[in-house]
Amino acid sequence: MRRVDVIDVGLGNVASVCNSLRKAGVKATVVRSPSEISAEHLILPGVGAFDAYVEKLELSGFFEFLSNTPDNLKVLGICVGMQVLAEKSEEGTRKGLGLVPGEVRKIRTSLPLPHLGWNSIEIHADHPVCESVNPDIGFYYVHGYHFVCESNSLIASSDYGGRVGSIVCKGNVCGVQFHPEKSHDNGIKLFSNFASW
Repeated sequence: MRRVDVIDVGLGNVASVCNSLRKAGVKATVVRSPSEISAEHLILPGVGAFDAYVEKLELSGFFEFLSNTPDNLKVLGICVGMQVLAEKSEEGTRKGLGLVPGEVRKIRTSLPLPHLGWNSIEIHADHPVCESVNPDIGFYYVHGYHFVCESNSLIASSDYGGRVGSIVCKGNVCGVQFHPEKSHDNGIKLFSNFASW
């Protein structure tokens, strides 16, 4: 059976993520320190502010561990868990992990913030995590900041009064701005893809 470890630092929808992974046929194990990691796939679920999440990662030892992510470990960051993969954020003062070159910026739009609800995606590059997802249905979002990166790291985006990065990837590290655990069949498919990557 495919296995995924899910980081729990107290700032994420851990139970919902694990439930969606089980629906995808994936065994999910919650880990609270790097020493507990045993799977080859790791998820960083995140809810809340950039600095608070970075601080939780530092206190738990995950920040140092992830800064030197082993080559055999595939990583998926969700929402703020995606944003901390960047080098820095306009939302805070702490440094991010810098695993995907780029920075997090406030969404500049005339539309209401946060960007809340379902939105379609446009896929810009082939990647295993996107295989057979429905871009027209898209995914469920809740955020006011977004990841701005080089075009070669941008796998998919959404339109919200301008381009909003939806999926970013660099090497064995991926991040999604939306919440797969709230995105029904598309989210379950994405989790299945990640576990098979």
